[in-house]
Parts: sequence; structure tokens; C-alpha cells
Amino acid sequence: MKIRSRHHMRKDEIKELVKNLEDIFGEPLISEESKIELITTNTEKKHKFVSVDGSLLFFEVEKKYFPTVKGALELEPQDKVVTVDMGAIPYVVNGADIMAPGVVDVDHNIQKNDMVIVNEEEHKKAIAVGRALQSGDYMINKNEGKVVENLHCFGDDIWEFSKSF
Repeated sequence: MKIRSRHHMRKDEIKELVKNLEDIFGEPLISEESKIELITTNTEKKHKFVSVDGSLLFFEVEKKYFPTVKGALELEPQDKVVTVDMGAIPYVVNGADIMAPGVVDVDHNIQKNDMVIVNEEEHKKAIAVGRALQSGDYMINKNEGKVVENLHCFGDDIWEFSKSF
């Protein structure tokens, strides 16, 4: 991925970003005083990212911004988190969707279609970001089926782009 455009976000865009993050996570995660830039890539999908103080922390999904894996590792949000067992890690970091048998802990406030962060159980570190296919209660109480669609994971193109940024 290469940068197509890069510019500082306007104050009203920053306020909206901070508010959206607060709505999702119950806390703003970033300060309005930070140096915040909008980055668009030259890929076919024209990915959009948000850089905060020089670190690529968010990417656009369905017209809203959500932490990248790098952003989740740096910001460590406590809400919208699904934790998987150690056996699921090799599959998840290779892009596989998250299956209910691998889920060991979950934020019970997660609703179907919410964006979520996938953590591994030993160190509680982010390894992927995805879309919930089921509610949090379903994920932890059922032992079958896909529960999270993997949209971005450790080691993929977005990870490499954010790491080299």
C-alpha cells in the first residue's frame, strides 16, 4: 500500500471522530489536542486511515473509524473485545473467521454487526479486528458456528502498512 493523500483533519472532523469512539467504547480513546491526519491509500479499495501523533491507529469500516490491530495494541480498549483461546491464534492471524468453540471471554454488550477487537487469552493482546456475526451472549454460550468475521489481522496488508508508517 502506498499513500495517495494525506492531510490534517479539520476540528469538526476530529470532534466527530472522538465522539464516535466514545459512543463505541464508552471513552474517547484519543484527545482532540492530538495531531490527527487522514490518510488515503492508492489501493483498489482506497483504504482510509487515521494517524494520531504519527501512529496509524484507525481505519475506516462502513463510514466509521475503528482501531487497527496496531491501534488496539496501543490504546487497549476494554469494550467490544472477544478473547480467543491459544489454539485459535494461528488460524486467526492467517485470516480465518472466529469460531464459537475458540471464544473464552467476551464483552456481553456486543451486538450482531458490531465491530470488535479479537484478543488472545494469555497476554490479552489484540490479534485481529472483525465484525460480530452474533451477539456476545451467543458467542460465549454456544459452541458452534462462526461468530466474528475477520476483517484485519496481525501480519496482513493493513498491519504491514501501519507498522511501516
